[in-house]
Amino acid sequence: MSKQVDAANTKIATITSWLSKYEKEDLSEWELEEEIPDPRGMRDLVFSITKELESIEATNRKITQNNTYKSILSGLDISGNIQKPDTSELTTYKVTLENVKKELADGAKLSSKPSTKTIPCPTCHQEMDNSVMFTRVINFEKKKPILEEQRNVTLVKIADIEAAVSKWMAYDKKLQEWEKYYALVDNSMPTVILDKEAMEKEIAGYNKSILACEKAIQETRRKNKLATEHNSKAKVIREQLQDMRNDLASLTEEVKLHMSELSNLQVLVKAFSNTGLVAYKIECLVKDLEDLTNEYLAILAGGRFQLSFKVVSDKLNVVITDNGRDIDIVALSSGERARVNISTLLAIRKLMQALSNSRTNLLILDETIESLDAEGKEKLIEVLLEEDNLNTFLISHGFTHPLLEKISIVKENKTM
Repeated sequence: MSKQVDAANTKIATITSWLSKYEKEDLSEWELEEEIPDPRGMRDLVFSITKELESIEATNRKITQNNTYKSILSGLDISGNIQKPDTSELTTYKVTLENVKKELADGAKLSSKPSTKTIPCPTCHQEMDNSVMFTRVINFEKKKPILEEQRNVTLVKIADIEAAVSKWMAYDKKLQEWEKYYALVDNSMPTVILDKEAMEKEIAGYNKSILACEKAIQETRRKNKLATEHNSKAKVIREQLQDMRNDLASLTEEVKLHMSELSNLQVLVKAFSNTGLVAYKIECLVKDLEDLTNEYLAILAGGRFQLSFKVVSDKLNVVITDNGRDIDIVALSSGERARVNISTLLAIRKLMQALSNSRTNLLILDETIESLDAEGKEKLIEVLLEEDNLNTFLISHGFTHPLLEKISIVKENKTM
């Protein structure tokens, strides 16, 4: 029971030490940091800017050209929405004008002719009839203002139509030019010339930010890994702590029960110790046991040995005296020791028989006499035959005696 109590206390000490060690540790749940997004967008920007930088000269030429197109486009005024004029009467007006001009020209020629009814003959100098020509001249002079008015009106009309046509053609030309440059202008293209140095600085800045972001991602992952490992370890320890507390409570209760039993047992130990009832009874009987043992030993050993008992603490020590000299029992030969053992055995049996209400009448000596010589065996048989109310079974592989009943057991074919 003491061993059980010690074992339980050892377990309690181990658990208490374990609890004392791990209850001081941080077993809280560590929060995981939010994962930092991968700087893929910045990498794409760096890639895009790098590509632009590789073709910066061509891009700047395009930007310059595109700005030129925008400048030209902004200089073209296409407001007014001029419609194409109707020129269907222009030909008629021109034909009319030509006819009027011809009539005026023909009339101008008539003006150089004589304006009288008669004219002298250039040959005979006689008067000739000039009435027809005169009539024609008179008619032209009357018609001339009308023709001139018609000519002027027609010229104005032709001029107005041609001016409208010219204005429309100029507008149409600007409109076509505007449409041309409008198609050439790329509104998605920047207007500012790309700055190579600024772009290189921008790339360097993005690369620096990417590097810092990657370091932050690695640091976050490292911390999250440590937090995950800590949380897993803390969870296991918390579960073990709970199991340990349960075990501690169970062991504490067990120790209480064992201590209660041990207390009762210690009372019994005290009672049956060298200061207790049994020790007292043993001390009272030791002298009788000594006397009985020496009586048997005097017969079996021929008076050579004497035996005495000494109670030391709770142990009964045997002292052998050989011809007046104390020796250790282990110094005896096997035959001598067999005489001492048999004498003690017979003395204990006889003493117990005297103390007990029941008769102890059975003695079994299993190969006990094998170490005895022939004289010792004869003396043992002599002692056994003189014992009252004792049934002795002497087991031996070869020893027989004429005064003893014999039961032989033979093994055949490895069976009894």
